[in-house]
Amino acid sequence: MKCYQKEGPNCHKKIIFKNRTDFTLLLGELYKTGGDGKCGISFYEFKPREDYEKQEDNCWEDNLPVEVYIVSPEKFHREGYISCDSIEIKNKVLKHYILTLDYLHQNNWTVIFE
Repeated sequence: MKCYQKEGPNCHKKIIFKNRTDFTLLLGELYKTGGDGKCGISFYEFKPREDYEKQEDNCWEDNLPVEVYIVSPEKFHREGYISCDSIEIKNKVLKHYILTLDYLHQNNWTVIFE
């Protein structure tokens, strides 16, 4: 049985993403398959002017750094795994974030795309 820590100053369970554009975008969280150099991205359709709370059961602090991409829906890799080196080739990446503890503390656990 796993014991979950309560949210507090050293345990954050959500990151807020804000789309401050007039366009629908894709918010993608990167995940790696292991040592084979393959990656996948789970996408969330991010509506114009939308705020999205990405929730976790565990503390985000235990999973950092996390890589996220803001991608145009005009060109994105829809399914399966690809080489981690080809993410920016197979997707129209508008912004790549590497979310570290320092970055999130400095930005009040909020990521704003303008």
